[in-house]
Amino acid sequence: MDGKRIWETFKSESEVITRAWKMHDDRQQAGKAGFALPMNQRVEAAAAFKLLTQYPDATLKDAVAFYIERRLSFVIQAVCSTGSVINFSSLELRFCSIVR
Repeated sequence: MDGKRIWETFKSESEVITRAWKMHDDRQQAGKAGFALPMNQRVEAAAAFKLLTQYPDATLKDAVAFYIERRLSFVIQAVCSTGSVINFSSLELRFCSIVR
């Protein structure tokens, strides 16, 4: 995509019609997905996107993944320093005293 037009060729009119309906359905589903979030989460997402405008290559998904990775790293370091056991849902992780 990236702001460029996509040109597709088809062998028959029925292929064109099928593709047009597929694109229509995709747009409908994308529109519904936006309203699946509660209003407070949509407002928060809009604010997060506004913060990311300074970083044109960054995405909201990248920012969240970065946060989770850093947060998990912090939790692991805290657990390692105490020698505790931490339970993430059904996955139990035991940590040694070695901290990266």
